[in-house]
Amino acid sequence: MVHRGGERAPGERSLVYTLSGAHALIHAIELAYAALLLRIEAEFGANLLLLGVFANIAAFTFGLGALPAGVLVDRLGSMRVLRITLAGSALAALLVAASPSELTLGVTLALLGITTGLYHPAGFALLARTTRRTRDVAMHGVVGSLGIAVAPVLLSGIALATDWWLSYVALGVLSAVGFLYTLRLARGGAPATPPANPGATCCGHEAPPPEPAPPAPPTADRGAAPSATAALRRFWWLPLAVVYFMNVIQGFVYRGSVTFIPTHIEEQITGSVLGVDGAALAGALATVALLGSAVGWYVGGILAERLPAYPLILGAWVATTPLLLLISVADGAPLIVVTFVFVVTNFAMAPALVTLIADFSPPGRIGASFGMMFFLAFGMGSFAATLAGFTADRWGVDAVFVVLAAVSGGGALTSAALYYLARGSRRSAAAAPS
Repeated sequence: MVHRGGERAPGERSLVYTLSGAHALIHAIELAYAALLLRIEAEFGANLLLLGVFANIAAFTFGLGALPAGVLVDRLGSMRVLRITLAGSALAALLVAASPSELTLGVTLALLGITTGLYHPAGFALLARTTRRTRDVAMHGVVGSLGIAVAPVLLSGIALATDWWLSYVALGVLSAVGFLYTLRLARGGAPATPPANPGATCCGHEAPPPEPAPPAPPTADRGAAPSATAALRRFWWLPLAVVYFMNVIQGFVYRGSVTFIPTHIEEQITGSVLGVDGAALAGALATVALLGSAVGWYVGGILAERLPAYPLILGAWVATTPLLLLISVADGAPLIVVTFVFVVTNFAMAPALVTLIADFSPPGRIGASFGMMFFLAFGMGSFAATLAGFTADRWGVDAVFVVLAAVSGGGALTSAALYYLARGSRRSAAAAPS
């Protein structure tokens, strides 16, 4: 059934709310280790180097999990992979809580990284099939960002009041509750686009919902000459690859910047702002930056519904580069304002980028497309901290944001190339004889 005029499909609203909550939970689990690191160190007596290696392993497996998740989404269906994610995360979180030694802790953290890493291809593949997908993707990002911002405070509070492992028990219980709720959703009605063949179920199990064929890329106009259409189809992968690249750059710029923003604030604010000294502001700004990502998702979702994707993305990239340069030279209260605006701008392009992935994915491969996107974004983004650390050590923290501005400039050039390619292909197709 096609729902016109933005009408919601049965069960769709509950699906979006469930996915948004799951998104916040997954990122809370991802950040739990960093929030509890000092308490884990106190219990096991391990040195920070070893615990840092465990953090790297967990982060890498979080990105690695997106690859098999994409394949599983296309073969099993997004809802089944979502259930596997939540059930597996519940079990893995409890195993982390029960870890008796450093080695066991490392292994269970890696397992937890894999299970939580399965989420994003499944979640975004489901969102791509909703009737208001751009707005739904934006809300999903907002709630996920709020979860990131609030989770360290809540988990640290639990650990201070009781013990660190009870924080993981709480996360495991929440994951199990989320798993049970997905079963309720399935019983209550199809949460996404119903299967083309209503009888395609067996033994009471849900048939994997077919992924819809993506709309024709904006480079392919209807009525184009056969030769022009064939040429466009031959290079179907090119716009998808360009959007992948822009996602990688966006994640790289964000990861590299937030790694050194607290240090930069602490160095630049030597006095106090509104009665708060620089050291305290440095810690508070991390939360402000993450809340800025929530605002960016929200604003980006509204703009993506009202503006064409290509000029929106290009405008965000063009604005991001000078903002990074301003961060490198600003101090005092203006530095906080510019940093917040930068994070908002950097994330405002995210809803449009995500929906372009869905648009350009080949039929039946939307899960694999999202899997590759998140693997590249998380995997390549992790190298930003190394580049930023090398730059800061060699030329100072100020230089980090200059280097990231240059990387952001590459994103602007890439988005401009995609915009030009889309417009040029439209003109060629329209001018070709019918």
